[in-house]
Order: sequence, then structure tokens, then C-alpha cells
Amino acid sequence: MPEAVSLSGLSEALSSAVEKAAPQVVAVHGRDRVAASGFILKPGVVVAAEETIERDDAIEIGLPDGSTVPATLVGRDPSTDIAVLRYDGAAAGEALPRGPAPKTGSLLLAVGRRNGSVVAALGIVSTVGPAWRSSTGGSIDAFIRADLGLTRQAEGGVLLDAAGALVGMAVFGPRHQVIAIPANTIDRVAEEILKRGSIVRGYIGVGVHPVQAGDANGRAAMVVSLDPEGPAKAAGLELGDILTAWNGEPLTGPRSLVDRLGPGTGGTTVELGVSRGGKPTSVRVAIASRDRA
Repeated sequence: MPEAVSLSGLSEALSSAVEKAAPQVVAVHGRDRVAASGFILKPGVVVAAEETIERDDAIEIGLPDGSTVPATLVGRDPSTDIAVLRYDGAAAGEALPRGPAPKTGSLLLAVGRRNGSVVAALGIVSTVGPAWRSSTGGSIDAFIRADLGLTRQAEGGVLLDAAGALVGMAVFGPRHQVIAIPANTIDRVAEEILKRGSIVRGYIGVGVHPVQAGDANGRAAMVVSLDPEGPAKAAGLELGDILTAWNGEPLTGPRSLVDRLGPGTGGTTVELGVSRGGKPTSVRVAIASRDRA
């Protein structure tokens, strides 16, 4: 039989976790109507949800001590919903510890900041899945969906496990469901943004449009524009070519192509399956790198 859980003990543990996280959680004023949240990654550096930063300047950070300071946008990556800000100040308290991968059904605690006060919500991990790519090609280390009531002010705040360790950043996913941008993803993307000011992604220099290919259910991507200085043009791709495969794996439309041009692909070579005038062929393209601000 499982051990009985003390409700008062659980309540005390949850409030203690919120209290320990609170010095690292800030308010982020980066949109006109409703402030959001963020958290201090290191002294003078805040991570926030990219979609809540609607402007590139006149951004302010509401610190745990109640003061408000100006912040500078270092860079953003819409594909992982991560923005990095700098401000003049130091972190209060210790950085949040990173926790193990959560399990479905385990408790999750969302902590944000609203009007100078800490806000919290309790829920559970409803889904855990493997690494995935967002609709704009971002590489996210795990799929973690949370069943909890997240306010707009708490978006960009932290998601903690029952021990108070950082699971990730709370953001709204499709159909307003709450998902976590995992701590591993945040650390990786934020480090690159701090180093470069942007995320470097693969680039081949084509504009594509979805088309039918093969049977009635088949989809592919037709080349409708070419960067005259880009890798695809140099490799011999032509307007009207239909891109059907990437290193032997089917391409199912423009999104399928974008998904494969993620960070780390620059400097590699891909063999694209091509249908040209109804005849199959292939073209080897050397992928370039391009900053994505």
C-alpha cells in the first residue's frame, strides 16, 4: 500500500517551493496590455517567452524587490519561443536547480509574477513525449504538456517539479494548452543567443509552395523562388522543381522542409529528391548558415 500523504505536509512543501523560486521570477513588460513573466537565468540575464515580447525596445523588468528596471533584448528565437533579455542588476538568491525528466501524472507547479506579487498554479504532467520540432523548425528536447490553469501574466514563468527543481518555462501551445519549454532547451538556446545574438539555422535559399505529388494523398514542395546567391541555385535546382525527399526520407510539404533546416544543419550536405518535368532526379545541396533574429 502507498504511504498516506499528509495534506498539510504537501501544502508546506509546495509553498516552500514557491518561496524558493520567487527571487528568480520576474515580471516582463514587453507588450502593451498585459505583462508576462520570466526568470533570471544568471545575474543580469532573464529568459522570457518570445511571443510575449511584442516590441524590441522600451522593455522593462519587474524585479522581486518591487523595483522596475529597463531591459535590452539580446535576441529571440520564435521557433523555440525563447527570448533573452539583459538588465542592470544581480540575481537574488540561488539559481533554480534543474530537475530530472518529469513523468506523466507527476505534480507541476507554475510560478509567475503579477503586479509585484508572486502567482502560482498547481497541476499535473498530462503528457510526456520525445524530442520534437515546432511548426517553425525549432528543436525542443522533450514534449511536456501540463494540465493546469495558467494566466497570461504567468506565461514565461517557471514550471517546477514537486521538489522545486526547474522543469522548464510555461508557455501556451496549440489550442491554448500549457506546455513546457524544457530546461535543457532553454540552456542551449539561451547560450547561443547570448553568444551570437540570434539562432543560426540552415539555409538553402528556396521559396516553396505545397503541391500534390504521386497519389492523391501525397504532398511535396514546389520551388517557386530561388536566391540567386543561395546554395540551391548553385547546386542546380530550378524553378518548378518539386522537392520530394530529404536524404531519402519523404518531404510532405514546405513545413517538412523547414523542420529539417534547424540549428546545426549549416555546413552539412543534403541529397534532395526532385521531380523535374515529371522525371525523378536528385540534387546535392551544401547547406549554408543564416542568423535568425
